[in-house]
Amino acid sequence: FKIWRNWVKGARQSKWMRKRRTLRIEADLAAHTKGSAFLRWRLNILASKFVKAEEHKSSLMYQLGNANNQFTLLCFKAERYLVTIDDLREQLTSSTTYLTQEKQKNYDASALLNVEHNNKMKEVANTVSDLAAMSQQWM
Repeated sequence: FKIWRNWVKGARQSKWMRKRRTLRIEADLAAHTKGSAFLRWRLNILASKFVKAEEHKSSLMYQLGNANNQFTLLCFKAERYLVTIDDLREQLTSSTTYLTQEKQKNYDASALLNVEHNNKMKEVANTVSDLAAMSQQWM
């Protein structure tokens, strides 16, 4: 009986130890399964964020390229405007010089015409006074 009792006791302890070990393994497995599921979920989220970040980076690079092209075009346009402004300043300076010369020529011509007019008026006045003197002589 003792042998059987020891064997039953040993079998019970063995069964209890196997059950405890199985429960411990199942608990560890459940914890690891939850942990791995959480890590897989987190990995998926990070991968999704990475893809979105890559798309955003690509979009920003495209926008930066467009902005760079627009800036370059604006620089060329501004340079062209500056050249045009310089040309217009030169034209304005030459026009101003030409107009000043023409003004001086016209002023000189006007002064000459005034002198000639005054001389003719003096001649006419002298002629009128001579005619008046002659008319008084005849009267």
